[in-house]
Amino acid sequence: MASFVNLTVLVQAVNFLVAYLILKYFLLKPAIAAIHQEDTYQNHLLGMVQSSHSRISDKQHEIEHKWRLCQKEFAKIAPQPLSETIVRSAIVASVNFHDIDSQRLANRVQEYHTVLLKELEHVRS
Repeated sequence: MASFVNLTVLVQAVNFLVAYLILKYFLLKPAIAAIHQEDTYQNHLLGMVQSSHSRISDKQHEIEHKWRLCQKEFAKIAPQPLSETIVRSAIVASVNFHDIDSQRLANRVQEYHTVLLKELEHVRS
């Protein structure tokens, strides 16, 4: 009877080994391959996302650099606003303060007003 029990244990061990090998090659191996393939694809996608973030960051730095250069160039060529004293001195120097009747004075004021508006338009644009 002792050899019969040992033979049963041996048959069960062989049966377990055969079942394990069948499961390993027909069930576990394809499942592990699919998991590995999914992990590889996920890592590839993560690499692409990181690469895209890097390119976006580089482009943002490039745009900021170009913006600063444009601001510097604009500051070089932008017209400087005229100070109030320069404008007043130019107007006062061109006015003749001899006897002018009210109609001529009104005409002169209108002329100066028109000239100032033209100058302001030039400064605005």
